[in-house]
Amino acid sequence: MSFQATPARSSRITKSRRPSAHAALGLRRATSSPSSVSPRKKSLPSESTISYDDEDQLDDTGVIASLAEDLNFRDVPQYMEYIRNNMFSDLPEKAGMNSARIADVLNYRVRLPPFVTIAHVDALSTSPTRIEREIAELAQAGILRRVTIPHRGVGAAAVGDGIASVREWQALVRSHHGLLEDIKSKYISVMDANPTSTTISGTAFTTAEISALVTVGFLTSTSAISSSSSFFASPGASSLAAVSTSGSRHAAGSLEAVGGASATQYIHGGTSLSGSRPSTTATYTFSLPNMGTHIKILAEARNNILNMLKKTKYKEMPLDVLRERWDGGVVATTEQSERKKLRGEFAGVLPGRTKKWKQFYGMKFEWILEECLGAGLVELFDTGSVGRADNQNMFAMAIPEITNAHQPDIDYTPDHEKYLARVKRRLATEKIDDSLPPAFPMKLDSDLVWDNTDIHSRFDWVYKLTALDLDEIETALQHFKSLDKPLSYVNQETFPLPTLHSTLRDFSKEIHNGFGFKVIRGLPVSRHTREEVIAIYAGIASHIASIRGRQDHQFEGIPANVVMNHIKDLSGTYDANKIGAPAYTADKPVFHTDSGDVITLLCLEEAAEGGQSKVSSSWRVYNELAEKRLDLIGTLAEDWLTEVYA
Repeated sequence: MSFQATPARSSRITKSRRPSAHAALGLRRATSSPSSVSPRKKSLPSESTISYDDEDQLDDTGVIASLAEDLNFRDVPQYMEYIRNNMFSDLPEKAGMNSARIADVLNYRVRLPPFVTIAHVDALSTSPTRIEREIAELAQAGILRRVTIPHRGVGAAAVGDGIASVREWQALVRSHHGLLEDIKSKYISVMDANPTSTTISGTAFTTAEISALVTVGFLTSTSAISSSSSFFASPGASSLAAVSTSGSRHAAGSLEAVGGASATQYIHGGTSLSGSRPSTTATYTFSLPNMGTHIKILAEARNNILNMLKKTKYKEMPLDVLRERWDGGVVATTEQSERKKLRGEFAGVLPGRTKKWKQFYGMKFEWILEECLGAGLVELFDTGSVGRADNQNMFAMAIPEITNAHQPDIDYTPDHEKYLARVKRRLATEKIDDSLPPAFPMKLDSDLVWDNTDIHSRFDWVYKLTALDLDEIETALQHFKSLDKPLSYVNQETFPLPTLHSTLRDFSKEIHNGFGFKVIRGLPVSRHTREEVIAIYAGIASHIASIRGRQDHQFEGIPANVVMNHIKDLSGTYDANKIGAPAYTADKPVFHTDSGDVITLLCLEEAAEGGQSKVSSSWRVYNELAEKRLDLIGTLAEDWLTEVYA
């Protein structure tokens, strides 16, 4: 197996397979330079690294393995416990660190907040969609809480997007010595009252309460970090000059000695709120103490993995080699290494001298690799020859901003090629559930099941309006105009069709329980004004389906309840390679489902070119899915979580 980096966990990338000059001759480069005069201290190569060279390209069989294969967790809290308990390695017996450094390492680990990123959970799960749904349910129940620290990356790679246990969070609040009891109680009450919100208005607290909560790290300002500023505070930065010089100018123990009014301007981690006191009109983000510390080590560890991969020609590396470089070639405990030490030969460095322990406090290689995989920075692939390997694509760092942090960049109008690539990736990487939901049949049998091979012989879908029908429609139009009502008042009573009504009701039954569609022809649109045509259109439709739905919430930028869209080029064309409902455009549509139970279309004139409409039986589609993609039936049958913005 191996890892391969992608822009957003979206697709497999085919690369050229040009061999190096040495490989073309059937040769391999040595792992060390033959011209070296004196021996250099370097990590010992394992068996898998002896035949590997940074100039060589690994074979990619196209088989992607999931990290979730060996895990059997029931719920998100189990994922969280596993991630938090496996972040760091145990201290080795021969650490090469003194007691003070060991204490620093252990204290650092204890101070980290009870926080895990969504990306890490996704890397271990078989279904990110199911995980997202469960997180939403647990947040609503007050068990978990979403944490979203702004300006800490975008999309799946955001290091500030994660979850935490509400129980542990509130335990930290209650045990914190830097807060008054009334502030603790109020903060917990606000949390409980807003279980799914990641932010809170400053009006929920007083200025003094905000200052106290920001100081200890339970709140951060959403505007505290600009997108152009550094993620982390730099030692000696000028922003802390007022604090650093105050101690020598004022009496010890006074507020002025720690910066005076300036002391409350700095969030835990080094970012300032503003040049003034905290504002109750601003918006603040729920946070945990030492979040900056956690985010900093996570971002630096991710970058370290990626930098290792970047140094190779093809941005790829066997997994054992990458692990060895992360560990820093530490002293092995084998009999062979012990003999080397007795002979005075180099057998590896002590852990305390490696970057893994000096900068990352013993972070496990597997842990950070899971983070990178979940963030879409690396991808797993199988070489089929040298075992497991990691590959970072040259475009891995150019990750676009994604609305949904846990899916590829596929939105309401996705790129068709990206959609197909995502399907291919899911089939290769995820464990597809091929069981039907309870009470769902393996096959549907009804008039609603049809295709283009038999519909002509089974159903006459065209109805031509008769002269009597047209006279009745004209009478109904004049009646509605006499009422002097707006078009929204068109219904069966204001647009009466005594004879045609029964025919239209039969059409309604055919649409709901028969073949699902009907075409009515013969409406003389050229003899009426546009407003009259719309009244006739709405009047006929009201006898088939009486309730009209809402198509849009604004018209020409003004708030409005829009019930009709124009399939006409009113505002420009869209990308021809996008999938979407082409309202207000003449672009070619693709198969889609509309939000209403019944959709009506009115043709005002013959198209200069094109103009064909295509319909498909949704019941026939169901049978196709039941035969080839049972997992999609389960997805469509589940409840879908949506967010509605006012």
